[in-house]
Amino acid sequence: MADRGAEKEPGWIRWFLYLCFLTLFIGLYFFLGTRLNYQSNQDSRLQNQQAYLDAVYQSSSPAEVQGNSQQVSSALSRSLPHLTDGVVDPLWPWLLGSLSSQEPASLFLEGKRINLIVSGVALIFLGIVAGRAFSFTAGVSITLVAGICLFLERSSWFLPDTIGSVLMLLTWICALSLMRRNVLWLYGILGFLLGITFLYDALVWVIVLAFLAVSLGRVISGRSAARRREETDSQWSFSNQIVGLAVLITAFMIISGPRLSYSNARFGNAFHLYSNYTIWLDSPEEARDFRTSYPDAESLANIAPTARPGLIRFVKEQGAAALIQRIFKGGLSTGRLFFVESMRWLLLYLGVVLTFITLIHQIAARRTHEQVWRVGGTNARWMLAFSLAAFILMFLYVSIGYKSHPGDTRLLTLYVPLLVTFVWIAHRFRRQLQRTRYATTVNRAYLLMLVVPIVVVAFGIFRAF
Repeated sequence: MADRGAEKEPGWIRWFLYLCFLTLFIGLYFFLGTRLNYQSNQDSRLQNQQAYLDAVYQSSSPAEVQGNSQQVSSALSRSLPHLTDGVVDPLWPWLLGSLSSQEPASLFLEGKRINLIVSGVALIFLGIVAGRAFSFTAGVSITLVAGICLFLERSSWFLPDTIGSVLMLLTWICALSLMRRNVLWLYGILGFLLGITFLYDALVWVIVLAFLAVSLGRVISGRSAARRREETDSQWSFSNQIVGLAVLITAFMIISGPRLSYSNARFGNAFHLYSNYTIWLDSPEEARDFRTSYPDAESLANIAPTARPGLIRFVKEQGAAALIQRIFKGGLSTGRLFFVESMRWLLLYLGVVLTFITLIHQIAARRTHEQVWRVGGTNARWMLAFSLAAFILMFLYVSIGYKSHPGDTRLLTLYVPLLVTFVWIAHRFRRQLQRTRYATTVNRAYLLMLVVPIVVVAFGIFRAF
């Protein structure tokens, strides 16, 4: 707390100037976004947009609702988002259900407008929170990169990517907060957010798996340290983990229950997702044929175990070397989409600078242990472990399916969460090193980490005009 107390709180003049920047940027963002909506992406057949358009009309159809009335428990459950065909998840069509009376062309444009509005509001809150939690420079950098490198582009598509990115960010921040201090009420919030995010994309299980794996690692590490009578982190309670997971599951089931019930009735699996099978196929046509051939629970149950697409069948038929080759080639394709297009390489740059700062922190912790100001003990390394685990799982999933799902954009929902995480951890490490001889070096690296994206994005906006 000594370092925090030594820092002067930003005056109202600095906040006024910062809010002026946010106002100008959001105005510019809506201007550019509106032009993109009218000038680009006018074909709904691109990137599976037509499937989402059809889902809006189907989910609001009285015949569809009546036909599935026995598959959920009550009228209240049926009013919540639950209809899915195993590809399109229910949240985005449900949100646009009130617009289903419009013609497809009008609905297509209106959906893009909603994406633009949601992303703009998200940028306002993201900028304010980042400016308060980190610094004004960090707030400017995060807002510019998130807005121009991701939100602006994705808001011009009739896809749930924008809303999904916002939901994933909230879920991600809650999970990171639990890595720092696992109070019980946060488990309930995380379960609630996971439930809503699951309605956007059932692939949110990668977040759950990463959270459980890293939490288990922290429990084992803490227990081992306690047996050796070493110092443990008092902000993270091991006893809260079991109770907290029960709270998390309860909150998740309350939100996602209708969707789970419907999916179980239609496909014989509450967590059914066609892509879990089709990512192992070799073309979009094969994936489409698989969905057509196995449209319900009965047909899916009749698939012989040896004929079911999956890891075991793939390795048995093609070998481990083919799996490694597929991951490598898919990783190159996915990496180009995630890191290269539309200045998204800036996230890779931030990751490199964070790695440099992390190395300095580790050297300082070993050589001048008594001088390193520990904020929350070892929380940052667990936060980083969770982030890397979730990203690697999602990256592998999308990479394996690069043949049957070319141009899969689901990995992009992790862009803003990773952006915030990199700045968050770098900010913590920088503060911890202020009383060491490495302070000047890490401060310069941190400044470059924030300033370079600002300059690059500002130049990109200038070129756009």
